[in-house]
Amino acid sequence: MPKASTLTKKGKPLSSYTGTEDQHSVYLMHQLRLMSARYPLLAYVYHVPNEMNVGDWAAEKEEIGRLEQALGSRKAAYSASSMRRRRVARLRKQVAKGVKRGVPDYHLSASRGGYVSLYVELKVDRNTLSEEQLAYAAFAVSENNLVAVAWDWSRAAEVFEWYAGLPKEGPISLPAIPKVRWLNAIPPEKWKSPPPP
Repeated sequence: MPKASTLTKKGKPLSSYTGTEDQHSVYLMHQLRLMSARYPLLAYVYHVPNEMNVGDWAAEKEEIGRLEQALGSRKAAYSASSMRRRRVARLRKQVAKGVKRGVPDYHLSASRGGYVSLYVELKVDRNTLSEEQLAYAAFAVSENNLVAVAWDWSRAAEVFEWYAGLPKEGPISLPAIPKVRWLNAIPPEKWKSPPPP
């Protein structure tokens, strides 16, 4: 099975690559596709669209700046207003379709080790859980789901690999994986603390 360290970007192992959460997500799904040859269950991991991200706001700001230079501030203001209306319309459409804030990024709906399913929230850098994420995690844990927060895509891949190798029945002990916090194993008041080293 290929290891996370075999994936490279510009000659540097991706496991040591610090990028955006979107980049980590792409690397994670690529690694899971590779690992599904050994663990077919991993082909059923899916991403939950939960960010309520309705566009790249930084890119929109840049576009507004270009419009101001090209058209003058009055016409650019009208175009910027139009862009904001489209952004709000996309957000409303996502809400109407049932997209919810706080749902962990990845889900594997397979029971293993006595748990109903596995949720993994992927974070980068020193990000912590939002209030919505804390609330959903508390619900998921109360319903006997295993919930992990991983601060690196390669660590999230390790979580999925470990879970896929478990027997259906428990009890199990949770492994110590660097940069991973198992929310089932610690009291809720510690869930929002900074990431482990």
